[in-house]
Amino acid sequence: MLIPGSLVSIMPKHLHSLNLKFLSGIVLTIVLLSGCGTKEQPAPPPPPKVVATPVLQKTVPIIMQFPGTVRGSKIVVIKPRVSGYIEQHLFEEGSSVKAGDPLYQIDPRPFQAKLNSTKAQLNRDRASLNFWITEVKRYTALAKKGFVSKEKRDTAVTKKLEFIAAIDQDNADIEQAKIDLEFSSIVAPFDGYIQDTKVYKGAVVSAQVTELTTLTLLDPVYVDFNISRRDAYTIQELSNKGLGPKKRSGITGTLTMPDGTIYPEQGHIDYVSASYNPNTDTQQARTIFPNRILDNKVGTQSKMTVMLIPGQYVPVNLTVGKLPDALLIPQTALLETQLGSYVYVLGKDNKVEQRLVTIEFAYQQYWVIKKGLKNGETVISQGLQKIKKTGAPVQPVKPTELKETKKTGA
Repeated sequence: MLIPGSLVSIMPKHLHSLNLKFLSGIVLTIVLLSGCGTKEQPAPPPPPKVVATPVLQKTVPIIMQFPGTVRGSKIVVIKPRVSGYIEQHLFEEGSSVKAGDPLYQIDPRPFQAKLNSTKAQLNRDRASLNFWITEVKRYTALAKKGFVSKEKRDTAVTKKLEFIAAIDQDNADIEQAKIDLEFSSIVAPFDGYIQDTKVYKGAVVSAQVTELTTLTLLDPVYVDFNISRRDAYTIQELSNKGLGPKKRSGITGTLTMPDGTIYPEQGHIDYVSASYNPNTDTQQARTIFPNRILDNKVGTQSKMTVMLIPGQYVPVNLTVGKLPDALLIPQTALLETQLGSYVYVLGKDNKVEQRLVTIEFAYQQYWVIKKGLKNGETVISQGLQKIKKTGAPVQPVKPTELKETKKTGA
């Protein structure tokens, strides 16, 4: 049955099947497009895992660092005490020596001869003394009987006294000869570093005049540095407020070695100049440190070495006071921009806030915060690179969990 006015009724028969296929295709396309519009959207990625660390509040030491230079606490120019001919010098130049180690040998033969001569003179004078002791006894007996004059007896007594004095002089000469003989062997007066020699075998040296070498005391050592007027004022203010030592000798310090480690011995301020250098506006100061001496044995030889060598550069870290209720954050929590230092603070609903902070100084593995944080707040200390923007949510986890995440690549 034909429906008047319908598309089919007016369509030629040879187009009827073609249009049915065309209409079916349109319907299928509409159905497919409709199905795409209702497909589920992918779930957003989970918040990044980070480590959150509470701001730490505690009293911390205030440490000032100054560039310092090691110097021997005692430096002695070695000179001979007797004049003579240098037979040999007995040390390795630029090495360490111990107290009593031989340094030079002056020809001892003249001094040995002098000692032998004074001993011989002593024996002669003793013989003469014995003779005059006998004479005094004899003249005393004869004078009592009137056989000799009193003057002869008195002369004998005088001779006896002269030889008593001569023997005293002989003993003194022997002692001096022994000292001179001993001084012909020049030894190190204390443990130290010996410099290069100024004289060699064959040189003739003069007592108390010729410079032979220089010896520097090994232990303890001084570390010299300069304090600016501003730093000196800060140190004094801390002391006035009861936050630092009352005396500068109470200021202790450590040294930073070339490899970045801390020297194992502690020192203290030993001297501060009473005036400022007008050219640098600084005060000269020094600390004193024990020097660790190591006795290294190579075969049968024993060679002494030390950790601190004169002339060595070492930063001096002085504990000048304390800062109560300081706010500390891990150094890993701090980031830098052109505007300054900032941290990510963990806020409500685990969302982070970027906040500028002002640093006071470093303490161990922490930064001491001067401005920008409060006690009780929490900062992100690990996983900061995962945070894309301020206000983004994060998932705080333990450090071990964050390490596991890195291992698995999640």
